[in-house]
Amino acid sequence: MAITKIKAINSRLDNHISYVANEKKTLLDGTIAYVVNHDKTEQRLYESVINCSSADNACAEMMSTKLRWNKISGRQGYHIIQSFAPGETTPDEAHKIGVELVRRLFGDKYEAVIGTHLNTDNLHNHIIINSVSCLDGAKCHFGIDAVTRIREVSDRLCRVHNLSVIVNPKGCGKPYSEYMAEKQGKRTWRDAIREDIDEVISVCRAPSQFFPYLRKMGYEIKDDVKYIAIRPPKKERFVRLKSLGTEYEWQRIKARIFEQKTVKALPERKPKNYRAYHLHGTFPNKKLKGFRALYFHYLYKMGILPKNRTPVKRASFALREDLYKLEKINAETKLLCNHKIDTSEQLAAYKSSIEARMETITTERKGLLNKVKRAKRSGGNAEHLTVEISDLSGQLALLRKEVRLCDGIKARSEEIPKKLHQAKQEEKELMKNEYKRGRGRPGR
Repeated sequence: MAITKIKAINSRLDNHISYVANEKKTLLDGTIAYVVNHDKTEQRLYESVINCSSADNACAEMMSTKLRWNKISGRQGYHIIQSFAPGETTPDEAHKIGVELVRRLFGDKYEAVIGTHLNTDNLHNHIIINSVSCLDGAKCHFGIDAVTRIREVSDRLCRVHNLSVIVNPKGCGKPYSEYMAEKQGKRTWRDAIREDIDEVISVCRAPSQFFPYLRKMGYEIKDDVKYIAIRPPKKERFVRLKSLGTEYEWQRIKARIFEQKTVKALPERKPKNYRAYHLHGTFPNKKLKGFRALYFHYLYKMGILPKNRTPVKRASFALREDLYKLEKINAETKLLCNHKIDTSEQLAAYKSSIEARMETITTERKGLLNKVKRAKRSGGNAEHLTVEISDLSGQLALLRKEVRLCDGIKARSEEIPKKLHQAKQEEKELMKNEYKRGRGRPGR
């Protein structure tokens, strides 16, 4: 049984800088290095290349193909992972299947590197495909049809080798960004959807009440299709219920509604005079303006400030989906407060000062590196220079972080007013629906 996964490899190079002139490795190069890692491929016994001279030269040859067809920018390639069930195949057979998979899918059109990793219980192939054809320069695009095709060819090869296949595959896995967020213990915007669904389930006496309540929260529903999908307020795309997990499939939602021993009442809205808040806590005494005022207001509307606040109502979806970015928002807020930055001009000036310091430190570090080289050539001791270089590198890392925070503030300061406006519209719509419903509550 082989399971296939696909990830796109995007470029980190500027469109106008050639690969050869750049000192840093591209993401494509780094991924190839991972695929042919000696510790994972048993000293390169299980690595192959197609339309390349060797694994060592694969990245340079792929970039040469892009240069030849003038297609350097955009997507750089694709990373396919083909995993086999534990104990079902041998390294030789798994590698042979991986190579045959690439030959059948891409033939002589695209350059590829195949590495079979033996470092886990389940053998698995890592395959890197160049996004540009070495034959005619055509750009490779992986849509839903291509993903299905890869799975079908992989299953066909497994049957030929008498390996098991998944009879009813459930489709694509969760997005990589969501997987990484969950791995790091961070919230995602899908968590906000699950919370809303859980809340609606808790107030439903029958499945027929589920979608009307969800619509009152601002959701759009597609219930006339094979897989029911919902769209949160102001989001561009619909999300299938089944993609949120087994507990959120429609059949399971209906079962959860019937399994409830008690049914909650929808939270009652507070009168208008409760909307005038008196803030306490760590807020500055002086009235804030500009960026600092914007960020503090945003954190308040998200329910983060003040720390001991008892929320009058739940934050809207537009704001709750940003909770998984809370660490970054807090860091940006601290930078604004520590340096008293309120305007775009002050932010740009601060960023310029940081970049100037980085340039000075970089020049100083370069000089020390040259001294280290000279010391090594003459057989001298350069340990004290190495310590200084390490210290300067640490300073540069912190300054780069400050620059990234400045860029984040600039982008977020443009997005926050839109989010707050969206949240206000959601609140108005919710109050309008509650007014139509009157004071009646489920269960009366």
